Amino acid sequence: MDVITTIPTEFALDEAMRRLALNTVLAICEQNHLSPADLQQLAHQLAQREANADASTGALNVHSHSRNRH
Repeated sequence: MDVITTIPTEFALDEAMRRLALNTVLAICEQNHLSPADLQQLAHQLAQREANADASTGALNVHSHSRNRH
């Protein structure tokens, strides 16, 4: 009986970590009764922090979480 070991690609690992992170955030939201409005406020705060960080480094970055993924 041959055993085949599958080594995931970097992309597959990144996607798995992203799914885990999103599921963790969802669980935190549910446990703390955060509403969609609360999440929208957090999204704006995150965007502002990233803009401030970009401004301080002189960088203009497109952040991966801004992708629309459904």
